[in-house]
Amino acid sequence: MPKALRRAFPLLLFLCLFLTGCLGRSHSEKARFLKLRAAWLEAGEASLRSRVLADYGDRVYEFLLRYEGSAEGGSLTVEEPWLISGVEAELKKDSVVLHYDGVMLDTGAILGSLSPLEAFPLLLRSWQSGAVTDCCRETWKGTPCLRAEIDLTPAGETETRSCVTWFRLADGTPLHAELLSDGRTVLFCDFQEKEPEGT
Repeated sequence: MPKALRRAFPLLLFLCLFLTGCLGRSHSEKARFLKLRAAWLEAGEASLRSRVLADYGDRVYEFLLRYEGSAEGGSLTVEEPWLISGVEAELKKDSVVLHYDGVMLDTGAILGSLSPLEAFPLLLRSWQSGAVTDCCRETWKGTPCLRAEIDLTPAGETETRSCVTWFRLADGTPLHAELLSDGRTVLFCDFQEKEPEGT
């Protein structure tokens, strides 16, 4: 064996072991996420409460929202800001109906643009059936988490969409999620409660 190769051999061996370990961890984290996904699928419906920050580029809005329902639809209640506190929305597969003081307002079909109201069903769909592109362990505000990145780009669309969620490693609780459009984060969700139970 040439002298230069003998000197480089320990480094090459270390790199091989390191890369093998990384691949093993990546496979292990994806398997962990798939178990978590099974729990979300089994639960079907969820009760989620989150502080939501919507970034439209030229303006930013913050809400405290509660959602009761599934990936197909459910009911959403605005808790903050207080000016619109109590506003409720009925989310269906192709429409959003707002309720306030007994009045109903049909907002029409949901098309390609994402609104804060649509975030929760979209998140549930991503956790239950989205294409996982990356899984790793990462801390979120000091808490060990499983970080899962999921591709949400509809077939035939040029605008890429994705979701990144940090689930607490100890019990699978979602702590934080971000929805991205063409690499820019447009929605931030900081969850207040654990769902689903039993994970």
